[in-house]
Amino acid sequence: MIKIICGMSGSGKTSFVLKNIRDGEVILDLDFLQECLNIRSTKLLKKIQLLLCEYFINYGKTVYYVTCYPNEDEEMFFQNKKSEYIWINTDIAKCNQNVIKRQRKKDLIFKDIFEFNKRIMEKYISSNIKFQVIDVFNSNERW
Repeated sequence: MIKIICGMSGSGKTSFVLKNIRDGEVILDLDFLQECLNIRSTKLLKKIQLLLCEYFINYGKTVYYVTCYPNEDEEMFFQNKKSEYIWINTDIAKCNQNVIKRQRKKDLIFKDIFEFNKRIMEKYISSNIKFQVIDVFNSNERW
């Protein structure tokens, strides 16, 4: 089983996973991979994330696959697998506030993080993916 955890940067994706993961389950979080492997290329990290996902599901593990929004390769990969999409429903103002508050080096280097969040929200709103919607932080917004 693959649980694809999506949401804007700062929405609480990793917080949600850390609260819900059980023994024997696996987290594949791009931010964790980048930190552990010291690789800056998002394209390469996404390939590694998918390879690791394939490896763990072949061994019957439940994988929490953390991404802001799946790219085409990821969507095709998940298509024929037992998976569920989860959208972490946090309003954009709170996400941006969280990004500033956490002071993560990667976010601060990426100058257009707020524009990035806007694009992720637009993808979500126009998506055909059936997401289970979960609030990590209190939010009145509903999409």
